Amino acid sequence: MSSLLIHMALTYRVCLLMCHQVLLLQIRGHATAIKVMRQDLCRKIACEKDGKMAYGNECCKGRLCKRKKGLIAGVLVSVSFMVAVAAFCAFLRCPIKGKGWELNPARLSSLTGRTCQTKVYTYEELSEATGRSEENKGLTEGADGDIHVGLLSDGTHVAVQTIRCETEQDLMQVLNKVGFLSQISHRNIASILGCCIGSRNALLLVHEFTANGTLEELLRKERAIILSWFHRISIATEVANILAYLQFDVQPPIYLHNLKSSDILVDMDYSVKISTFKFSKTRSGDGFCSYVVSQDSHDMYNFGLLLMEMITGSNSRNLPHTVLPRLSDGTLIEIVDPCLRFYEQTPGLYEQVENVAHLAERCLISSRKGESCILEIAKDLGRLMKQHIDSISTVGPELEQTLSDSSLLQMISNSPD
Repeated sequence: MSSLLIHMALTYRVCLLMCHQVLLLQIRGHATAIKVMRQDLCRKIACEKDGKMAYGNECCKGRLCKRKKGLIAGVLVSVSFMVAVAAFCAFLRCPIKGKGWELNPARLSSLTGRTCQTKVYTYEELSEATGRSEENKGLTEGADGDIHVGLLSDGTHVAVQTIRCETEQDLMQVLNKVGFLSQISHRNIASILGCCIGSRNALLLVHEFTANGTLEELLRKERAIILSWFHRISIATEVANILAYLQFDVQPPIYLHNLKSSDILVDMDYSVKISTFKFSKTRSGDGFCSYVVSQDSHDMYNFGLLLMEMITGSNSRNLPHTVLPRLSDGTLIEIVDPCLRFYEQTPGLYEQVENVAHLAERCLISSRKGESCILEIAKDLGRLMKQHIDSISTVGPELEQTLSDSSLLQMISNSPD
C-alpha cells in the first residue's frame, strides 16, 4: 500500500511538470500536446495487482477506474484552461504591426507642390553639403530632430534637420507646417530652403544658417569672437522685435516656448535670425508629427533669462537668483561678463547694463502675471540703443552697417524721442 501511495505522489508531480511544459508550447500545437499528455498520464498511473505493480489500463477497475478518469478529466480541463490563458496572454503581448509605408522620392515634388513651395534636394546633395562643413564629417541620421550644419555648392550655409514620421499622413502634416512657415516673411527669421526624403522615410529639412553660428557659441567664446556691449544690446533689441512680430503680427500667434541663445543665429554683420528648428518639430503629446503651434507661452521669462545671459555671459538657469540680488544692492558690476571690460568703460555704460537688468526683471514679473510686455520691452531697448549711438562721437563702419541693415534700428535712430 505504501508503494502505491509513493507512485501516486510521483504521478501527481509528473502531472504538474507536464502542465508546466504545456504552457511553454506554441499555441498552434497545444491540441496535440494535450493528447500526448493524456496518453503519458495514463501510462504513469500505477496500482498493485496480484502482488505486483501494474500501470495504465490494467489499474482501471471499479472505483479506482472512475477516480482515474476523474483525475485525467480534471487535469485535462485545468491544462486546457491554462493553455487558453497562455494563448490570451501571448495575444496581448504580441504587438500589432501596422502596414509599413515607403515614399517614392519622386513623389515628394508633387506633395510639396500641393503644400508648400520649397526646393527638393537629393540625399547626395545634402550628404556632400554636410561633408564640406568643418563641423560635420557627413550626414548622419539619428533621433528625431538631429541637426547637422552644412555648406551647399553655391556657398550657402545651411542646417539639415532630421524629422521622422510614421505614416504618409504624418509627412503631409509636416509639409503643411513647412508651407505655413514659408509664408512668414521676416528678415530676422531663418528661412526653410528645401527638403529631401532620406532613408527610413526621414524628412530632411534644409534651414538657412549663418556663418557666425549661434549666440550661445559667441557668448561662450567658442568662435574666438568677443561680443561688445553694443552688439549685445543690438541683438537683444532685434530679438525683442522678432518676438513682438510673432506674437502680434502673425495669425495664429507663434510662441517659441523655450527660447535659448542656441536658437538665435548671428550673421557676419551681427544681425540675428531666429532658427526655425523648433517651429518645424513642435509636437503635441498624441503623436510624432502633430505639428501645432504651441499656445503655452514662456517667452517673457525666457527673454528675461536671455538678457541676463548677455550681461553675465553665463547661461545658468539660476541666473535670477544671482542677478536680481546684485541689482538690488548695487553690486551688479561684480558679475558682469569680464570680456566686456567694464572697469575701463564710462559710468554711463554701466548705467545701461543696470537698465537692461531692470528690463530682465520686468520680463520675469510679467511672466509670473501671465502677461506679455514684449512691445514695451522692445521700445525701451530701442531707446537704450539710441542713447548708446548718440553717446558715440564717431560711428564706425560696423555700426553704420548694422544701422543700415536693421529696419528697427533705423526707426529708432530716426525717432524724436
